[in-house]
Amino acid sequence: MSEEKTSPIQHVRDFGGAATASAVATAGDGVLFAILIATGPLFGTYSVGISATFGAALGAVINYSLCRFVVFKRFEAPIVQSASLYIFMSVVAGIAQGVGTEAVARIAPAGVAWFASKAVIYVLFTYPFARFIVFRSRDDSDGRAATEHPA
Repeated sequence: MSEEKTSPIQHVRDFGGAATASAVATAGDGVLFAILIATGPLFGTYSVGISATFGAALGAVINYSLCRFVVFKRFEAPIVQSASLYIFMSVVAGIAQGVGTEAVARIAPAGVAWFASKAVIYVLFTYPFARFIVFRSRDDSDGRAATEHPA
């Protein structure tokens, strides 16, 4: 197998694409959360936690879909494999987000703590895990899609 590695430019594209997918997913999460909060009292229900859960679920579906079918499409990771690993990654990141935000909120405002925690988790865990584990096919050992062949 070739020792050729993914170019730095491709890593920048991957990072930018994954960050864009994350931003779109976060926007979808926020819009659904806002709609549920705004309309909940009209229907006699109002739960911030449940609204946040539904928003987060929508965000996860959007992010997974964009990453699997657009950003990391070239890897052709099997859907069952990538979805299972994505769920694991999301649970770990969610727990880390809660712990990190709580810790930073002891010394900074809650919004700053949330953003700082989110950024650190994304750069150090979520992006690398998604790029190198979740969306990589099983037989891709050198960072290129299994279907790519050296010229």
